[in-house]
Amino acid sequence: MESNNFFDLFQGSNLQETPLIVQYTKSLIKTYQDKIQDKKVISYEHIEHSLLKLCYEEYRKIIAKTVSAIKQNVSYRFIYLNKKVYSNIYCYKKGDNSLFINKGNLLELKDNHYDLFDLISFRWSLIHETFNTSPRINKKIKILDEDIIRTNLKKFDKFLDCENKNHICVICGKRIEDKELSRDHVIPWLYLYSDDLWNLVCVHKKSNSSKSNIIPS
Repeated sequence: MESNNFFDLFQGSNLQETPLIVQYTKSLIKTYQDKIQDKKVISYEHIEHSLLKLCYEEYRKIIAKTVSAIKQNVSYRFIYLNKKVYSNIYCYKKGDNSLFINKGNLLELKDNHYDLFDLISFRWSLIHETFNTSPRINKKIKILDEDIIRTNLKKFDKFLDCENKNHICVICGKRIEDKELSRDHVIPWLYLYSDDLWNLVCVHKKSNSSKSNIIPS
């Protein structure tokens, strides 16, 4: 779910019908961004404290809605796969507040969780490739269990200076003071999930922030 929101991936062929939990999450993200007046992408772990402080009521309502959606549309579906019932893994009755899994199955999942995670990531990425044209989907799916680390783009400055030695902002066309200089991915980083010289330009920090994940005109 985090990767779907972070990379804006589709989960199905119906582009008009966004899954409820994705809708809830995106509405909370928008509320938070509106309050801080910034659209930059940050992982949940880095904003948890400020999110709860600024959007506590909205957060509480979203959690309640998400729990309800999971109870009605998620937990019971995993018992049925390819027209077969797999109730031996865990027991769940639609709408209940809890499910039952026996100790043996729980220990089996714990002992093999690394292999299971890789298998689930692979299968999930195959499904996503059916609905998305975004590249490196398998890598994007696996980010669920990784810290999002962005590399420092200053290492590209000497090459960018060869083309734009006066540091003219590609977005507004005005000269950029050194303290306001930012390096921007023309095709958003969230799409390519990669830092490539051919995709980098000089822009004002403020222009970079307001552009967010949109390709400029």
